[in-house]
Amino acid sequence: IRAWQKIATRFKDSSTIWGYDLLNEPAQFSRPPAGLKDWNALGKAAALAIRAIDPAHTLITGPRYYNPRYIDKLKPLGLPNVVYTIHFYEPFKFLHQGFFGLPLNASYPTKKWNKKALLKALEKVDAFQKKNKKAKMFVGEFSVIRWAPGDSAAKYLRDILSIFEKKKWHWTYHAFRDADAW
Repeated sequence: IRAWQKIATRFKDSSTIWGYDLLNEPAQFSRPPAGLKDWNALGKAAALAIRAIDPAHTLITGPRYYNPRYIDKLKPLGLPNVVYTIHFYEPFKFLHQGFFGLPLNASYPTKKWNKKALLKALEKVDAFQKKNKKAKMFVGEFSVIRWAPGDSAAKYLRDILSIFEKKKWHWTYHAFRDADAW
């Protein structure tokens, strides 16, 4: 929280800064030890500390690991100018083929993974947005492996982007030419 106070003090009048991402992919799978805050409480405390110094810049937060499966456990900050974010890497075996011992030549779409399945994987995010008065949503990471066979990558991108656009979710592709895989 002290680090965020220093950052907010330094950048509160900066037009170069668009917003503050409270913590990229917060990792918490169990209750914290006594005396420590869980992610919801820590995120709220950080947001309030920032807002006390900088009421203008956007705050960005999301569920643990920014995984859409956990967004139903995220408590909204209840503050103005907040964007809720996720990272989306489904179907994992297609998007990460060739890594972690996963076989190559996985294609998209399949009977198991297609646009309907992508929509299903994002249902909790959709529900979170509706429940929280059309909260602003941002898909801060998604990608497709460069060596996906045939036109699988293009088909995946067409489907996933059409979903994001229809739901009016903002998005950023991760990571163009950042590594050989993407």
